[in-house]
Formats: sequence, C-alpha cells, structure tokens
Amino acid sequence: MSMIISPFYQQFTQFNPSKMWDFCRILKFHFSAPEMIPGSLVFVLTDSLPNDGVANDYRLSPNNNESMLIAQTLQWNNRIIFLISKRENSSVNSSDPAFDAYRRVSRAVHGDVLIMNKQELNDTLYWMICYYYQMADIHALYGVNSQIGLALDSDYATESVYIVISVEINQTLSTIKTATGSLLSPQFNTSLFAIYRTSYFQTKSLTLAPNSDTYNVRIFINSANSVWISYHKNPTVDVGDSYALADIQYATGYSNWPAVNKIQFYIAPSNDDRTPIGKTYQGSLRNESCTFPWAYGSIDQCTPGPYTQFVKLYGANNTEYFRILPGYCFSQN
Repeated sequence: MSMIISPFYQQFTQFNPSKMWDFCRILKFHFSAPEMIPGSLVFVLTDSLPNDGVANDYRLSPNNNESMLIAQTLQWNNRIIFLISKRENSSVNSSDPAFDAYRRVSRAVHGDVLIMNKQELNDTLYWMICYYYQMADIHALYGVNSQIGLALDSDYATESVYIVISVEINQTLSTIKTATGSLLSPQFNTSLFAIYRTSYFQTKSLTLAPNSDTYNVRIFINSANSVWISYHKNPTVDVGDSYALADIQYATGYSNWPAVNKIQFYIAPSNDDRTPIGKTYQGSLRNESCTFPWAYGSIDQCTPGPYTQFVKLYGANNTEYFRILPGYCFSQN
C-alpha cells in the first residue's frame, strides 16, 4: 500500500504488492492543488517501488513528472519525507534502479528516505510529529562516507538541534561525536536511521565518523525565521522561481529575520555544503517595496542537477546565522 499525507487532506492509494506506482505523477497532482500550504511537510508512506522516475533527465518539461515534482516542491518551499516499510515476506529492493527516483527527489528537495520494518512505523511517526515541524536546515549532505566535521548553529544557544542520519538496506549507520569527543546517543533509532537531539549550548560542532557505507545526514532546528532565494532572467523582476535554469540568471532574496543587515550565499555540492562552487554572492538592498528586496546580481551558469545553497545572515551586533536551502538547476528544453 502507498499513502500520501499532505497538510490539507489524505489520499490512500491501494496497489497490488507486486506492482509499482507512479509516485511522481501522483505527488505532482497533490502539489498542483490550490489548497497546498507553503512550507509544508509531505509524508509518503509506501512499501513499493516507483514507476515513473526518469534518471538523468534534467529538462523542466510537462512530460517529465519527476522534474515537475521537484520544481513544484521547491516553488512551494515544501519538503518530501519518504517512509519506506519492508514487507513481511519481501522488502523494497534499494538496489533496483527504480529506487533511485526516491533518492533523486529527496536530494533535490532536502527530504529524507527512511527505510524501516512495518512494526517500526508507529514509533517513527511519533518522533516525526515531535520534531518535524518548521524545519530550518543548518546542514544537508547526501551520499557521503568520509569523516565530516560540521559546525552547528541555532537562533539561540539553548535551542534544540536535531540530526537525522540514514542508510539503506544491509548498510551500517555512522556514529556521531560531540566537540568534546563523546558519542551522541540517539533519541530514536532503527537499524537504518537514527534521530538525535542536542543544542548549540551543549556542543558547537559534531563529527561524523568515516563509514564503509554512504549515508545521508540532515541537521535542523525548529524555527519560523526563514530565508528564500529566487532566480530569473530579468534583474528587475521581484519574485522569480525557486530553481535555476542552465543559463545566465539573476538572483533575489527574502528573509523574515528581524534586523538582518547583510546576507550572502554560495552554491555547494549536495554531498558537501561546506565547499563553495564558485564565488560567494553578496546581497544588496534594492527597492524596499519589493517582496524580495535583496539583490545578488548575475549568477554563474549552473550545472544541471541538484545543489545546496549556503546562506549566511548578519543580524544585530553583527551576529551570524546560517541556513541551508535546496537548489536545483534545470537544463533548457
């Protein structure tokens, strides 16, 4: 069975367990609904493989359900969480090429692919409800296996910081150490993913141990303070698209952060948000009547596919904050 839980209604779609499902087409329909709420989490519960992903097709076309789904998700500033349960007598084969559609969409929109036994689903949903709301990423890395040191950030020192680390079937989870070298204990875990909780007050950085298997890690806080970046071909346009095209483009930005006086961002690979691709773009305030008042000027031509946007903001007393945003570059039709 496959089920989609969206902010405004539930749709249950029953399938023969031996059949695959057109998840890109169905989710695209959900995200086209006028009732969709921006900044929403959409949970996809399934035990089946997708049937309509298109590998390495970066064209933004109505005929490409996967690309349209990614574009709509980014435009709504939404996030997709795949909860994939293993059946009693068989399990979803993560080695099947069709499974890669889950990976591609998750990486593109900074979601999660979490695999579990069916009896672990209730506990998983309980912890999701506790922690998965107003998520603001401070790191998001997909497909890594080396040792990684990550600086933490939060809106205030005692705010909770959450870490989700996941692997796939027959793989091993990496371990996490605090700045003092002590192991961090998970709040909840299965054999294939774990959810941790700490704070900037407790540790200002984390180190993920090198791992024999690739893993995904996403670190977030619960915050209403947000930042957006949009792209368009005309520098006078106010609000553009939340994705880029492989062409010369201009970027503008918005933040609801109080007393922000400076914003800058750089583009990074999906597996390393600490390493810029190209230069850092400095924002300058333009007409304050604009919805997106920050202008970043001309952006270097992007390479088709997913990327990460590392945004640094400066508030009162030059206090620094940062956020991680998903980004995607579509090729021209």
